[in-house]
Amino acid sequence: MTLFRKISVALVAAFAFNGAIAADIKLPEYQTVTFDNGATVLLMPRKDVPLIAASIAVRGGALADPAGRDGTAARLGATLSTTLNEVGRIQAQVSNGWDAYSPLSGSLVANVEDLTFVELFSPDIVEPSGRLTADITLGGTRAQPTIGGQARLSDFKTEIPSLAIALEDGNINLDALPDGTARIAGSVRSGQGTLNIGGGIGWQGEGTPVVLTLRGTDVLVSDTSDMHIIASPDLTVRYAALQPLNVTGKVFVDVALLDLEGLSEGVSASPDVVVLDPVDPD
Repeated sequence: MTLFRKISVALVAAFAFNGAIAADIKLPEYQTVTFDNGATVLLMPRKDVPLIAASIAVRGGALADPAGRDGTAARLGATLSTTLNEVGRIQAQVSNGWDAYSPLSGSLVANVEDLTFVELFSPDIVEPSGRLTADITLGGTRAQPTIGGQARLSDFKTEIPSLAIALEDGNINLDALPDGTARIAGSVRSGQGTLNIGGGIGWQGEGTPVVLTLRGTDVLVSDTSDMHIIASPDLTVRYAALQPLNVTGKVFVDVALLDLEGLSEGVSASPDVVVLDPVDPD
């Protein structure tokens, strides 16, 4: 028997053996679900293991490019359109590619008059109100994106029960600049003082993409029965992805009435803090 014939016989035997095994394999029952956009999902539950697994098959690659539109399969795109509490609407879309030099395009249009969704981002905020409008565009490339348009948060107010304070008359503007970055400017009132908010957003170079300044005079920070604090802050907040939040500056405490025995939580004092007892200074 020649070598070629031996190989052929071995392959036939292997296929026959695999076919016999496959014939004994029984797949679990599954359910086919087809969404309105044509996407098909196969649900195959297994209740004997506490795991969830998913796989997605996408028709892509250069061979899927339409005629005359080379590179289409190498791009990513997403679209969002939603209504909030029947009185607000958000529409957004973004398109980009896999490479750092891929063109970036996107837009965000929003008109929201019910801001209760803000409570999802902080358990301390209660009953926020105001109006959020935005008409933002994205451009540039994936490595160096640019931003255009503007956004407005107007007549914002909310309560923070844990500190017994209310924020009022909040107005914050975001305006795009010609260099592709954006400027932030606004203010919010707490007690008799006003906290001014400034800064910017930018992705150019290696700098921090988000920088905020917080400055104010006679700002009511807390008004609980255990802690009444009025302060004048001058702080700079820097944020970059995957980096710790950086806060620098100073805070002048104008008034501080503390019931130390009534406070439920505390931290150790810094070594440079000196506490003077007015009854017994020694």
